[in-house]
Amino acid sequence: MKTRLQYFDEKNTSLLCFQLYRQKTGGVNSRELARMRALMLTALEKELTPLQKICLTEYIMHGTKQKAIAASLGLNPSTVCRHIAAGMKKLKHAAAYYCA
Repeated sequence: MKTRLQYFDEKNTSLLCFQLYRQKTGGVNSRELARMRALMLTALEKELTPLQKICLTEYIMHGTKQKAIAASLGLNPSTVCRHIAAGMKKLKHAAAYYCA
């Protein structure tokens, strides 16, 4: 399965939820979409460490390059990459609970 990078904002989060729900059920239910969105926002707030949250927010929501994030935080770029990967893994894990 090919994965595509998706930047999150108010419109894209709803679109992502819609695409995931439609793939799962073949239909549209606004209540389920709202539930998925709430789950992802809760996972973003509660499941991630502070550095993962900062790195993911900058990388995904603002489109900042990993080297720029590393320079602003005073970290090694590979550390930022690991924080992003770990954060994405936690978010995917949270999404798996919804889709199960």
